[in-house]
Amino acid sequence: MRLHVLHHGAEREVTGAWMAAELAEHGYRISPGTLYPLLHDLEDAELLTSQERVDDGHAVRCYTTTEQGLATLADARRAIRELATELLPADEPEDSQRHRTPGARGDRPTSLLVAEIDKLISRDRSDDCRRRDLQREAVTEVLSGLRSLLAEGQ
Repeated sequence: MRLHVLHHGAEREVTGAWMAAELAEHGYRISPGTLYPLLHDLEDAELLTSQERVDDGHAVRCYTTTEQGLATLADARRAIRELATELLPADEPEDSQRHRTPGARGDRPTSLLVAEIDKLISRDRSDDCRRRDLQREAVTEVLSGLRSLLAEGQ
């Protein structure tokens, strides 16, 4: 979800209510008690910034992705792209990926995939552990979505 929030905050200003509706469209049913702390955590990590606006006489907080958030998003996209390239080779038809034999290159256990992601993210020489943790969370969420998609296709 964090990566999704950063993605939309990079495109335009978003409100918590809009973000909740957007996440719901992707299967994330979260309460305001979960969403707003997530938004505040991203803001505390300086990945999002917010401003209060008045809309129809009501105060509304609008969030946008910061430069640091854009860098984190770019890093996560690179890690996801590298992982997807390895797991889903372009020269192999999609249907044949579903029929791999056990032990084939793309059928590694999730723990090994997470270890690979950790290696990719650890290439970031930044001393910002929180940033790397957020990257790991974002990629782990994407992996979860990929696992769901692959399970649906079998």
